[in-house]
Amino acid sequence: MKMGIRILAFATALATLLLSGCASTLRQPLSVAARESVKLDTAELVSYNDNIQPEASPNVYASGGLIEILIEASIAQTEINDALPLIAPIQKNINNRQIIKNFENNLSENMKKISWLKVHNFNYRHLSPNGSINNLFKHQSANTALFITFNYKLNYHFNALIIEAAVDIQNKKTDTGINFLYSNNFYYIYWLPKNVKTRKASLDLWDKSNGELVKRVMNNGVDFLAHHIVEDIKNPNANLYAAMKGEKVYKFKNDSGYGIEGKLIDAKNGSYVLRASTDEIYIVNKNALLS
Repeated sequence: MKMGIRILAFATALATLLLSGCASTLRQPLSVAARESVKLDTAELVSYNDNIQPEASPNVYASGGLIEILIEASIAQTEINDALPLIAPIQKNINNRQIIKNFENNLSENMKKISWLKVHNFNYRHLSPNGSINNLFKHQSANTALFITFNYKLNYHFNALIIEAAVDIQNKKTDTGINFLYSNNFYYIYWLPKNVKTRKASLDLWDKSNGELVKRVMNNGVDFLAHHIVEDIKNPNANLYAAMKGEKVYKFKNDSGYGIEGKLIDAKNGSYVLRASTDEIYIVNKNALLS
């Protein structure tokens, strides 16, 4: 999965950061010059899931050699399989087609603000876990493509709903390779209150009133993500976190529950839009804040 590849890339970047002591960014900005090569009217909205999925415990991934990685993957899959029946009531309350449509509509409205992008249509594609966006692009006639990989999940303890979007603008090279003109990751994370301490209590809250909370969080999430995806594509500058001098710094729980820092971009309706040192964007509620 693309997001899994991104996580592996982040782990590599983090290791480099710890060894070298310098900052690392995962964002590839779209330069003003590169805009000239972006000629497309259709964006590809891709998902590997057809409904909300559970996540394995982050403690499973202890890292190590190849054998350890294979064992960890097996344990993680077992945890996910065990959790699927537990979240079935939540899945029944979610209309995946409607969520995708809402995301498309929000993206379309925001992309109208970019005169040079001219995206008017979206193709929704559901890929199998072994599906490849690169292979999908290679078989297209277009030389440039905008891919938005979109998935949502509950964490292992069911007390956080995470919507993640990996956004790439790719260009084919003459040697059949692919050039990334733009790339970044976006996360919308809604944490339940700290007094919700058990998996059952979390599930009861998500399921209450026919899933009113999970539906509201999903709608807010795709709204926030669409806006900030477009704003980030529009910004041609690199190393944005480093350039944010004097902005308030928050420590918050990321999608794995670990505390990381981000600089405040915006705060609206109880949500905090933060740029991490990797230049990725996190949108979290107040329950995620640690400082």
